[in-house]
Amino acid sequence: MDTILYFYVMKEYFPKPWLIQQYPYEAYLLVRIGIAPTTLEVLRKEPEDAKKEQIQQREELLRVLAETLFYLVRTGSRCEAYFEEKVKCLEKMWEYTFPFPCLRMEELSRDPWVEILFSCALEQQDFPRDYLLINCEESVYPVLWKRAREIRSLSLIPGRTVAEPSLAPFLQELELQYGILTNITQRVLPGMAVTVLDFSGEQSHKNVRVAAGSVWLDFHPLPEKRRYVEERMREVSYVSMLHFWKTPQK
Repeated sequence: MDTILYFYVMKEYFPKPWLIQQYPYEAYLLVRIGIAPTTLEVLRKEPEDAKKEQIQQREELLRVLAETLFYLVRTGSRCEAYFEEKVKCLEKMWEYTFPFPCLRMEELSRDPWVEILFSCALEQQDFPRDYLLINCEESVYPVLWKRAREIRSLSLIPGRTVAEPSLAPFLQELELQYGILTNITQRVLPGMAVTVLDFSGEQSHKNVRVAAGSVWLDFHPLPEKRRYVEERMREVSYVSMLHFWKTPQK
């Protein structure tokens, strides 16, 4: 089972140096690690800038954290760490101290995260039957095949990394086997509600405006993208793996 270590900053009033919570899901284990602001200040100081007692406190915190993490992470499982924006300053220290890599956002557009995000989002709401792909990666093909009977139409806004050799046959097969209407476009204006599958990794899409009731699945999430969608498009549900890690469900 894969393990995701999700680091974030806790509120000022929390009395302990950190809080560790586990959320075991079918496909992976989420471990949320909340860092108190006072603890963050100790961890982020460079040794040459810190006082002796601060260095000792830093070393003690790292030791306890390491013991806790190695106890939580199952032997042989793949483990990756993600740092929220306010704790990004700890990434270099993390990579130097611990043998677990930092999770890069582009990895969320690959297996198994594409299927996991679909499953998580479907547990909370139904998807509109008209789909819009912004950019496209082959990792989404199996997910679309699995749900092909639920899809009425599929539009694609090409991006820089579209897998051109495999894309045309894929769209053709969807049309022939399931009667799904497919097209390639450059601009989408509000009409019917759609299910957006966003693989672009871009902060905004000025040529895309979707109708109320749409669901926007972001497979390469950015904080700026969520703000853009929620501020520009009313009553559109934005979801990403970061959204589920930030507000996990038991």
